[in-house]
Amino acid sequence: MREKLPRDFYVIYFSKMFMGTGISLFFMFILLSIWYAYNSALVAAVPFILMAAIPSFFSPLIGTYVDRYSKRKIGGVSLLLSLLALIPLIYAHNIIAITVVFALLLFFESFFNTNYTVSVRNIVGDEKLMLANNLWVASVGINYVVAYILGAYIYSYLSFFVALALSTALYFIALLLWLFAHVPESPKKESRKAKYAEIFKILKNKKVLVQLIIIYDVLFLFVVLAKTPVYLAYMFKVIKMSSITYGIFNGISAFLLVIMALTLHRFIKTESIKKYALFSILSEALITLFIAFIPFIFASYIYRIAAFFGAVVLASFSSTLEMDSFLTIFQKAVPTSILGRFYSVRSLFRGIIYIAAYLTGGYIADTVGPVPMLIFTALFVLALILPLRRILNELPS
Repeated sequence: MREKLPRDFYVIYFSKMFMGTGISLFFMFILLSIWYAYNSALVAAVPFILMAAIPSFFSPLIGTYVDRYSKRKIGGVSLLLSLLALIPLIYAHNIIAITVVFALLLFFESFFNTNYTVSVRNIVGDEKLMLANNLWVASVGINYVVAYILGAYIYSYLSFFVALALSTALYFIALLLWLFAHVPESPKKESRKAKYAEIFKILKNKKVLVQLIIIYDVLFLFVVLAKTPVYLAYMFKVIKMSSITYGIFNGISAFLLVIMALTLHRFIKTESIKKYALFSILSEALITLFIAFIPFIFASYIYRIAAFFGAVVLASFSSTLEMDSFLTIFQKAVPTSILGRFYSVRSLFRGIIYIAAYLTGGYIADTVGPVPMLIFTALFVLALILPLRRILNELPS
């Protein structure tokens, strides 16, 4: 029988989807503008660094507000402020102005995303978290389908004002949807009294969870995120893609992510979540290794594109499985009353990893080249398989 989720979940889900698509259009416009202006993977890492740094630096404040105050109000205010932040771009729309507004949008999005994560668990409960997370991954894919394809087209043939109008409309729809949702609150008495120290007390008693955070959030994410500017250089310098080809290619990749996310929950079982998590990490390493050797195996541009596309199809499956699995594992392991602050503390540490990874990946791509970095990444992830397997086996069911 097909699982059903509450109506309120779908309302906030589509609100998040429209908001995410709006900010993704900004991201794509900035990314292409910087790349063609500087032709450097290191400089192109700037928007990625903003995406990591802003949510991380403000995460303790965000987590406190999300745990203590009305989820419905936090979501509505963050969307309203995002709309207001777009207004100055009517008068100034150079790269610096767009980047500043993008940073503000990221700040408000951080409130919304943390608030959304806690709200989802309050609405659907633990039993349907995996299905809800599948749909969340699908929404991310939809964001990038629009951003990559439409964003690349707007950048190449239309004006910035088209992107601004579309983003404004998307944020407005997101706000309207959120206002129609009923969002249950976390236990107020417990949430208001709980302090950040309680999170560390919980982690102190859950050493296996701490080990998982170290392996997954620190080591695995570092090398995987370092690939982000590397892939940009790989596509433009090794595969020789144009901006439109880059947009279409990544749009198709994101569409595959949507398909995988919408269908994956029909074939997997929550009780086997640890096996899926481990398999996704192994797949990530093998696919990256194959991509690294594509230039050596195929001489023709068409064959390289085809091989890269095939690898991306497989990567869509493994990345969907990885995001779903680890998101569900962490959501189930932490009490709801402090979930917002847990994600905030985790985001703070992850943000440092993100920034270091993007800078490292961009620097190596510019100096050594993208291919050696991809080979190193694959081998490093393979080395994490055994310790990760031990940690996942020690986690409570």
